[in-house]
Parts: sequence; C-alpha cells; structure tokens
Amino acid sequence: MSQVQWNVKQFAVSFTIFIHLFGGRVDGRVPEWFCRKTYNPPIIDGVLDDRCWREAHGVTGFSLLGGEGPATQQTYAFALHDHSYLYVAFVCLESQMDSVVAKVSKRDGAVWTDDCVEVFMDTNHDHSTYCHIIASVAEIRYDEMGRLQPWTWDCDWSVSTVRYSDRWTAEIAIPFWCMHMETPKPGDIWGFNVNREECRLGELSGWAPTWSLFHEPQYFGHLIFEPEI
Repeated sequence: MSQVQWNVKQFAVSFTIFIHLFGGRVDGRVPEWFCRKTYNPPIIDGVLDDRCWREAHGVTGFSLLGGEGPATQQTYAFALHDHSYLYVAFVCLESQMDSVVAKVSKRDGAVWTDDCVEVFMDTNHDHSTYCHIIASVAEIRYDEMGRLQPWTWDCDWSVSTVRYSDRWTAEIAIPFWCMHMETPKPGDIWGFNVNREECRLGELSGWAPTWSLFHEPQYFGHLIFEPEI
C-alpha cells in the first residue's frame, strides 16, 4: 500500500512504536527527542514512504501556545540525520483541507501568516542563539538566525510538501554546513523545537511548550543524537 493510500489511523498505527505519544513537559522535565543516523536518506518529495522514516523517532501531542491545552489539529514530526543533513518530516492533520491558507509566494516573506511548520535549532545549546526556518504548505521558505537578526541568514535548505484529503505533509533537509557546524557526534544535544501555525482555527502549537512566542529558546526541548547501531 502506498503512502498516498494511507488514512490517518493507519499512519498513526504504523509509527506508534517510534512516537513519544505526549509532547511537552511532564513534571517540569525537558522533553527529549532522539535523532537516529541513517545511511539511506529520504528523497525530499513530501511523500513519507522512505524506509528510513519508519525507523525514525517521532513526537506528537503538540500543545497550544501559552499552555492552553492540546491542539485540536494535531501534528506528527520525525527527525533523522546523516553525515551532511538533518532531516525533519511533518504530518499536519487538518479536518478541512480546503481551508488551508497559502497566500505568500516570496522567499523570506511573511510565511508565518500561512499554514506552515517551523524548526528551531539551538545548535550551541546556549538558550540564546538559534537557527530558525519556516516552511509553508506551498513550499515557501523563510530562514533567520534568531528573532533579532531576520533576513541575515540564507541557508540552502530544501522542502517539499504534499496535500491529502485530511492532512498535509512536509519533508525538509537542512545541511549542517549552512549552520556553520560539522556533523553532530553521538551524544550531542541541541536545544530544539518544532512548531505549527494552523490558520483556519488560529492554532499556534508546538512540541516543547512555549508561552508568549515560539521564540523562547529557554523552553526548547532536547534533540539528542543517538549512538550509531
């Protein structure tokens, strides 16, 4: 059965073994997400049928900005890496796909006003500096180095999206070199978060809860690069 033919229930069951079913903090603990190394990287086409995604760790249980409870339109996210790239995939459930917003067409435009996903990477784990990318449902890209330095970082990353009847998916590849770093070593830890803007209901949600803005690196979770197996 192809990925295009899967429904949401089948998708969720197929990946349950690798998903931490509840995102965010539990008893004040920082949420953790393990990132495996793959030797068979995905094709960045937005269709999550690559074998490597079945071996990836994933997260869900996105919560609304400001601690207002879980998002009604939930998101699954998965992470992998190889020697050169970090790969992040999203499955954005949406009960009314004909209402998704995709108006922005310019690179580094106001992409956050469309239906989109975001990735925050505090590679130094200093709770201060971080790389930030946004990808819209229409594959329009935005990137910046921290919130106070917008339009000062243009990274050669790629994204592809696909729309289905009950969800849309995004597949992203981010090269380590454009973050001015070498391949992460086993055991390295980044401050990390993934977020989503859903326009129809105005839901702003994320894996690691933030309170006023997505741009709160002190509340990011931990992305832990696993030892090779």
